Amino acid sequence: MEEVQILNAIRRGFGDVDSIHFVTGIVIPCIERKILALANLGLVKKTKSGFALDDTRVDKLEPNQVKKVCSRVSGKKILVVDDEDDIRLLIRWILEKNDMQVLEAVNGKKAMEVLEKDVHHEISCIITDYLMPQVNGLELCQMVRHEFKSLYKIFLITAYLDQERFEKAQCFDAKFMKPLNFDELIQKCKLASA
Repeated sequence: MEEVQILNAIRRGFGDVDSIHFVTGIVIPCIERKILALANLGLVKKTKSGFALDDTRVDKLEPNQVKKVCSRVSGKKILVVDDEDDIRLLIRWILEKNDMQVLEAVNGKKAMEVLEKDVHHEISCIITDYLMPQVNGLELCQMVRHEFKSLYKIFLITAYLDQERFEKAQCFDAKFMKPLNFDELIQKCKLASA
């Protein structure tokens, strides 16, 4: 578990992101995201030279408790955007069975509101339908790329993707046709959250 590796590196005196990367091999964006989450749990605190453990909290935890607490950090947050309640609920149920945390939005406009509140970058990817009212999936993808660049992986799910729409849909990281191949979707979500 990467959070335990990060805590152990900090415990051994490797308090800055580059040092943690060097001793653990974990990629820097992942370290930064997990340190924020660990700080939110009160296990890590910012110092002048980097990060340090909050010994008063960490030392009270047994090793198995540290893993349990860290597993809350590991839960991947996925934003599912679809105007059809049944589809959204089905995707949520399947992702949650695979230890991922799910947020929902009924269209692209609502999804942008969710993303604007994601100041700690806890969302790793977006799964969006193509045809939706107000702001469709392609418009959402273009807005996210303009506003957030490539911070989020964006996966398109659709039953209607003709050649013209397919060519316009190049901003997506992956495209899935309905009925969905959930094994492939789960794998892509896990890779995006690593």
